[in-house]
Amino acid sequence: MKPELASIVAFYQAGELCLGKVVSEENGRYGIVSETGESLLFHASRLVLASSGIYEGNQDQESLIDFRRDMEAAMVTVSGWDFSFLSDNPQPLSEIATKLNVSSDYECFALYLYLKDHPGRFSHKKDMFRLKDAHEVEVYKALSIAEQQRQHYLGQIAAISEGIMPDKATLDSLYLELPEIIIEKKHKDIQKLLRSVFPDLGSEDAVLRLRIACGELRSNLDPVIMASGLPDGFSPSVIEEVLPKVYLPTASVTAFSIDDEYTKDYDDAISLVGTNDGWQLGIHVSCVAAMLSRDGKLLEQAFIRASSLYAPNAVIPLFPEHLSEHDFSLLAKSEKPVLSLYLQLDSEQNVLGSSFVAEMMPIERNLSYREVDKAIHMEPFKQLWDIAKHLKQKRQSANNADKHRYYYFFKEVNNRVVIRCIDNDSPARQIVEELMIIYNTHMADYAVSNNCPMLFRNISQFASPGEEVPASQAYLSTSAGFHPGIGTAAYLHATSPIRRVTDLINQYQILALLGDKPSPYSRDELVKQIDHIERRLLLIREVSQRSQRYWFLKFLEQDWLNEPLDACLVADHHARLRLEILPWHLQVVAECDSYPQADCFKLVIYQIDWQENCVRGYVL
Repeated sequence: MKPELASIVAFYQAGELCLGKVVSEENGRYGIVSETGESLLFHASRLVLASSGIYEGNQDQESLIDFRRDMEAAMVTVSGWDFSFLSDNPQPLSEIATKLNVSSDYECFALYLYLKDHPGRFSHKKDMFRLKDAHEVEVYKALSIAEQQRQHYLGQIAAISEGIMPDKATLDSLYLELPEIIIEKKHKDIQKLLRSVFPDLGSEDAVLRLRIACGELRSNLDPVIMASGLPDGFSPSVIEEVLPKVYLPTASVTAFSIDDEYTKDYDDAISLVGTNDGWQLGIHVSCVAAMLSRDGKLLEQAFIRASSLYAPNAVIPLFPEHLSEHDFSLLAKSEKPVLSLYLQLDSEQNVLGSSFVAEMMPIERNLSYREVDKAIHMEPFKQLWDIAKHLKQKRQSANNADKHRYYYFFKEVNNRVVIRCIDNDSPARQIVEELMIIYNTHMADYAVSNNCPMLFRNISQFASPGEEVPASQAYLSTSAGFHPGIGTAAYLHATSPIRRVTDLINQYQILALLGDKPSPYSRDELVKQIDHIERRLLLIREVSQRSQRYWFLKFLEQDWLNEPLDACLVADHHARLRLEILPWHLQVVAECDSYPQADCFKLVIYQIDWQENCVRGYVL
């Protein structure tokens, strides 16, 4: 387009069609006076229309005002024209104007504006216009309604910064989308909105501010978890979801749980009854699948979260607290739905038979590992300890890689960081470990023998020449494979449906099998879930490790500055050392005044550098 001097042109400015008058031209760039008297300089590509007539005179703004008045008056006439000839083939504006006998510039401009202002009727592509068919009109209406709803939604989000909380539907969507902004970089419209609402904050800080303001994120979580994007709170609609009634027969035995003393979400329990020729061992897992609708928001959230995350000062749960710590939890003095595995054992602890049963289980007690260890020489714990040792020996694990006996973790108690120790070799922990392994193994075997689709936990091993212990990596699959770490032909996770979605999925499948019903999830449906679950589990594991390092630094800063510590050199990189602090077998990155002369040495930490997440110290 090459407009003449003194011609009237149309161009878009901030989404609005504006008029201007050409007053100069040089090297393909046009000087234009706008309706407001502003002087503009545009390349020809910015101009969408130019008049065929010349509008001489010095009163540029007046001529533009008169032209707009005539153009807007002509819009009434244009709206009544018959455009049916555009239903066959798209045509340029010039041909449309010819067929409609448009003679004046203001009518041509009015025609263009009418075609552009009615996207529900006309399709516009590459300067060609076409009348939309009935299907396209309906699609446009649906998209327009969705866009209006989205704008209303964004308006409610903006109001949160002023203390005005949105409706439940908005919170449902917002609780889903806010974590996705951080993890998956989605929802550009919300990001754009937050830049305008919080102009002084960076993008991630603005999202963080909104997450806290709407209640999706607690403000007392550690900075690693807060920055990760992992979902924390549950929206009101999720919390208010009503659980279906459960009707199951009551078990003929009672059970007790063994877990950490601070645990609130008890998901498994044990029973042991003597028989004429041995024992009936029962392993009872909270039957969440029987209590949870498959088409509700709670299950949707469980799929998104994949697993609970346990931090020193909080739990990021798979389910809301009133469910994970109450309705689903096998609390003492309650009767809860469970999926039980009963093993018939002879006097030598050999397994003679097994069966899975869905039932209501009376829970007598919630015992801690410490309590059971103290009473390990009393029944039924002594017998359980013998059974656990026998089961471990029978499965003959192929993976005998060394691991530290003691595992250290942190808790925040009364605003202080305290370190707790787990003895992996304690009788109580080995009882629970072996019973959970045999539960998972029997369920895997049961599923395989009945061709039931499941999420199996398999192991890939990677060995280099000369390696005694190959590296390994766990992965999910719908096909069972030998598990060298456990020493079984097939293995899966099923004992923590309150904490892991894989266990819950497998429970749904087995529950259907026991009821002689079709599997809720086909193999293809399970395969589609694996990628998301594994990516989310990897993120949770990385966040958990970074969170542990954060709390370790807080613990060192709180109690161990300027105190000699035994340390071991693990690696060095760019003047920084990766050290293992031997009392707890936990690692830190350190900047030291000198390089250690031995692999193991004394380290004195005098400062925590929170910007670099490392320690500063000197070697004794």
